Amino acid sequence: MLDDIIDQMHRCNEAGRYRDAITLGVEYCTTHQQVADEWQPSLETPLPKPIHFYVMVLRQLVVSYRQTEDADNYVRCLEYLHALVPSDPVPPYKLGDFYAHHRGYQNAKTAYKWFLRSNELDQRNGKRDPITMTRLARVAKSTHQHELAAEWLEKVIEVEPDNKIVRTNLAHMYLGLAYQYLNRKEDFVRRAEEHMGLIEPDLNDIFVLTMWVKYYSAMGQHEQAIELAEELLKQRPDADNDILLVTTVIHSGDTKRAIALADIALQKDGTNYMVRESRARALFADRRFAEALSSLEADILSERHQGIGPVLYLDMALVAYKAGYAVNFGTVDIACRKLRDMRDEEGLKWALCYKARFSIAQEDPEMAVRLARQAAVLPQYNRAAMMILRHLALTQHMPWDDYARVCKDRFRDMPPEEYRDMMHKPEGKVSVRSRNQMDEALREMSIFRAWFSSDGNDSASTYIHVVGEADKREPRILARHIVALDLQAARVM
Repeated sequence: MLDDIIDQMHRCNEAGRYRDAITLGVEYCTTHQQVADEWQPSLETPLPKPIHFYVMVLRQLVVSYRQTEDADNYVRCLEYLHALVPSDPVPPYKLGDFYAHHRGYQNAKTAYKWFLRSNELDQRNGKRDPITMTRLARVAKSTHQHELAAEWLEKVIEVEPDNKIVRTNLAHMYLGLAYQYLNRKEDFVRRAEEHMGLIEPDLNDIFVLTMWVKYYSAMGQHEQAIELAEELLKQRPDADNDILLVTTVIHSGDTKRAIALADIALQKDGTNYMVRESRARALFADRRFAEALSSLEADILSERHQGIGPVLYLDMALVAYKAGYAVNFGTVDIACRKLRDMRDEEGLKWALCYKARFSIAQEDPEMAVRLARQAAVLPQYNRAAMMILRHLALTQHMPWDDYARVCKDRFRDMPPEEYRDMMHKPEGKVSVRSRNQMDEALREMSIFRAWFSSDGNDSASTYIHVVGEADKREPRILARHIVALDLQAARVM
């Protein structure tokens, strides 16, 4: 009889009749609830037959609730499964996966807790699962714990020493850490070199070649990066590799050649808006801001392309600032309106941050406060908005108590050390010189958005390296340190 119920639920789920499976499962669980309540679970005790059947029904319910997108009951079933069978690593893993797919610091913390529990149970069972450890690394990275993320990837390498993807990601993560923690730069760069040194630039492996291009570029070895990007384009002449070559040449500082390469790419595929955007980035790097803006607007405002995402609207907003169109926010308002139409909350937050920075540049701090607060109170936490508000509070354009109140409202969304830093108020007044430097830094931060969106990769070090080498002026150095933090917070910066 019990086998029949489980079989019926399985067949219902296989046939897509999830509601029928739920009806059967809920009826069974309600009838046998007392048996489950009286069970004293432990890591050692084997399951008695009644509990075994109860667990099997719950597992079918997990499938049904997932397919019907009933998140509350899905989580409840998994948590109950973990309580009944605490030695099974699967429910904690699935709970970690569920929370990892929901943005926000608290969700990431919860995901990390469950993945960690799953990993502990794997180890107890004599298993080291590289997939679980990789997920732990990703979640740690999403909460800005980059060293912890690197530690987990190192453990993956212990299990899978030939995993090229993990090694290249580790190398790029170490380069990002090198420019975030300058006092430990040599150590992090050495680790990056060690990992990349164990991977040959295999001409038959497109992923490895691409990562080598980015690695050389991040290390300032631009000739090798360009040579490898050209080889990659010969092997696979497509838009992605055209864009990679243009981006690599931009990083080398040869903006004229980058524009020429972008023109060639446009001749091959003039309808690809990503190729057109790469040309706009090249123009932007060459300080031809008005042309870059015109190029982006031609794509966006004509609405010829149906697949344009929010990234391009944000690009248009930041280029508008450099082109001198930010005074009345006209172009940026277009971007904000499009992002609202798309219901892209993440993009809207960044557009609001751009508008706030534009307001600072235009010496309108009251407008900057209003815009940054709008971005800061949106459901998804935005670190950049909090940084702008902090700057405005420190420069006495916003009451510190008001700023502190916003911080406290977002406390649950911040890592503890970030909350502590945000709430720290330096002694004395901020000097005019510091204010000017900070304003310049905030303005310059928009530059990196174009570079950072160029390849969809989280390798912050490439872009920070370009900034560090491009200009040694003090405001730029300050901007570099700010951006080093912001790049870790969100890829769109």
